[in-house]
Order: sequence, then C-alpha cells, then structure tokens
Amino acid sequence: MLNSFNVVVKQYETESVDRINDLQTVQKFILIIIVAMLIFLGVSVFRLIWVKSENYTRHLESEVNNDYLSGILNRRSFGVLAKTAIALSRR
Repeated sequence: MLNSFNVVVKQYETESVDRINDLQTVQKFILIIIVAMLIFLGVSVFRLIWVKSENYTRHLESEVNNDYLSGILNRRSFGVLAKTAIALSRR
C-alpha cells in the first residue's frame, strides 16, 4: 500500500516540477518582453523630448535674434555676428 502511494506521490512530484519549469520559462520570456518594451518606450519618449527641446531652442533663438515686428536681425545679433566676422578676418 505504501509503495503505491509512493509511486503516486513521485508521479505528482515530477509533474509539478515540470510545470514549475515551464512556468519559469514563461516568466523569463515575459520579463524579456517587458524589459524590451520599457527600453523601446524610454528611447521613444527621450527622443520625442529631445526633438521638442531642439525645436523650442531654435524658436527661442529666433525670438532673441530677430525683431518681433520686422523680422530682421536686432542689435544683439548684430554684435555677435560682427564679433564672429572680425575673428574670422583676423585669421
């Protein structure tokens, strides 16, 4: 009688170990997918922020260097351009 119980217990034990191994494999696969998705989303969001930041920086530089009404370069940008031109001519 005990031998038959032992056989049944061993059979359930091996089935349980097989199921646990299968579940661990599935968990690892799901973890890899989740990590890959997080990396992809992180890169996508970072790139979006980077592009918007560059566009906003260009817009602000344009606002600083150009006159609001006429759109031509203002006094500040003239000074910067003049210094650059003088430095280039000295070389």
